[in-house]
Amino acid sequence: MIRLKENVAQFMDEFVQKHDRFERLIGQGRFEEVNPELLQMMERVLPGFAFRLFQPQNSREIHLELTTTLDPVRRILAYYFCSRLPDSLKSRWCFDASHPALKGNFTYNGRTWRPEEIQVIPTLDNKRHRLNLKVEKHPKFKDLREEDCFMILYMMLSDALGEIAVEAYLGSLQFLNGVGKLTSRGKKRVSLLELEAVLHEEWEKRGWIDPRDIVFIAENYTRRTKKLQLRQDIIEGISFCLPLLNEEGEATEKQESTNLVRACQAGYCSVVVNEAPALAKKEKIAHREQVEKEVSRILSEGQSGMLINAALGNAHSYVDFLVYDPPALDAIKTWAAAHAQLEVLELD
Repeated sequence: MIRLKENVAQFMDEFVQKHDRFERLIGQGRFEEVNPELLQMMERVLPGFAFRLFQPQNSREIHLELTTTLDPVRRILAYYFCSRLPDSLKSRWCFDASHPALKGNFTYNGRTWRPEEIQVIPTLDNKRHRLNLKVEKHPKFKDLREEDCFMILYMMLSDALGEIAVEAYLGSLQFLNGVGKLTSRGKKRVSLLELEAVLHEEWEKRGWIDPRDIVFIAENYTRRTKKLQLRQDIIEGISFCLPLLNEEGEATEKQESTNLVRACQAGYCSVVVNEAPALAKKEKIAHREQVEKEVSRILSEGQSGMLINAALGNAHSYVDFLVYDPPALDAIKTWAAAHAQLEVLELD
């Protein structure tokens, strides 16, 4: 059953009724009274999603941050949920589908690190679009396991730059016992507190996409096959959500991403373009792009889903999408039925 859009709307209606009380309790520091009630509400719309409720120091905004653990399926569902926050609440509430850049302190095992204490030397790989960091090993890292040092640094980078920026651009990390020599050779040393401003200036100079404009990260992929059967003939594509594609054909209990989509009552579907195997690649791409344009139009009109995968196969092209509302899927089916080359598959 597809009803994510309806479920999210019901959540937001309920939240509008309760937000004043939530704000009073949070203002008194009584988060423990809000969290269980919010969890019950969340379980009805995004079951199994963890969240963090917090209010940054010296800020009026209260944040509800969904934990997506770098999972693209969770990120897509969380983003839709967060995008539906009513305008009337946006001056007081911020719903985050990924960790925002807050530049706060980080505490682990009784030790607290402040972003201004951590010194780094950033270098940018223009070819790979990657940020590589050499990091001064602060005395507070002493006696910690190497994996703990990297975990702390990763968490602090996510807090300094935002989770999306780290996921999109972070390359290598290297700890150094001191950075004086490198600094003296002209390398610029900055603190984590200063890093975001420095990088935004560099990204703009180099023409890189500003991380603040990135919502999802696409991956290109290729496969080797001579098969012609439906969904087995895919040879290349670009995807925001490879786990869903990779799970096809697996036993149901192993389809973690597909099961998550089902649990959240979204639909995982595809418009198939039946192509002659001998057709030129550029013509297949042109046909697929026409389908992408129409499916995207239908989904965006009612904010009822999104495209997640565009693929070429030996005998078919595919436009895969998540859909949150039955009328949107019906509209896509009606449009596809008017074209002999097209069919719609419900993959979940």
